[in-house]
Amino acid sequence: MLLQSEYDYVVRAQDYIAYPLDWNEIFGNSNPLTVEVGFGNGEYTLEMARRHQDRNFIGFETSLTSVAKTIRRMWKDNVENVRILMVDGRFGLRNLFGDESVACIILNFPTPWSKNKHFKRRVAVPDFFRTLNMILSKDGRMELATDVVNYAVDTRNMALEHGFNCTPIVINGEREVITRFERKWIGYERNIHTMTLYKGQSDSVKRLLSEEKEMPHARVNVKGSNVDNIMKNLNKKWTNEDGTQICVFKKVYTGKDENSLLVKTIAVDMPLGYKEDEVDTEGDFRQHFFINLFKRGEQWLLNLEGTANPFRTPSVKYAVKKLADVMVSEGE
Repeated sequence: MLLQSEYDYVVRAQDYIAYPLDWNEIFGNSNPLTVEVGFGNGEYTLEMARRHQDRNFIGFETSLTSVAKTIRRMWKDNVENVRILMVDGRFGLRNLFGDESVACIILNFPTPWSKNKHFKRRVAVPDFFRTLNMILSKDGRMELATDVVNYAVDTRNMALEHGFNCTPIVINGEREVITRFERKWIGYERNIHTMTLYKGQSDSVKRLLSEEKEMPHARVNVKGSNVDNIMKNLNKKWTNEDGTQICVFKKVYTGKDENSLLVKTIAVDMPLGYKEDEVDTEGDFRQHFFINLFKRGEQWLLNLEGTANPFRTPSVKYAVKKLADVMVSEGE
């Protein structure tokens, strides 16, 4: 893709209609993919991209400030082999990359989340390695750098359990690129622990995004329905039978007339069999968005409002269907 402005560095993955994404088409070549999860100010990925023009680099980051600063620097320096996604990295790795399509994953100083109750917030949990076993190429690897020794040890142990071949943990070893953040920790005399994990087996993990291209929508007959039922059920949690799909309708906004409404919605995808006190899975994936309601003749039409445009995960589809059900229920 020809870059016309700095904003073209940002891939709005939720705007696509088929998954996993075709990264060869996005970059315009078939160069190997390196993905950094949580790139911060982008210094590491940007410098690596300058040095390795024969590789494509993808960065995940949820901070708008960090993304804005990074894409300005990339545009100024005319770096073309980088793309940025404002998506949770664990979700993005599992759903946006095909099997055996990624050459290298980078984890630079991930948040350690040291307390047991916060363990699921880590990038490196057991479920993460199942994803890596699916998307890493046959000779693929993950590179880790952390100033927290326990994080390095935990990561190595989990990787070994999932069939990875791991190098020993190196303390204060040589690094191809040292960022300002890393220099700061070195200045505080904190040890930097690094290691490389090589894929040793393949795995298959269920993705939340499917290849189906149909947008979530529903139709409700005006006769027999009541939009006031939505108001009666605001802030109620709706859950499907196996507990993997949750939605909450938060607020209703009226359009110019009574024939159009917007419903503020939260949808949450949960791992099957999720238990709060277990640390095996990655936890939930939560999205905030709006559902449009338009009255057309004898029917209400329900679909996703395009501004937030969430990923069309099972919970998002469930939310649209559940809203239609609520409109024809007796309410509470």
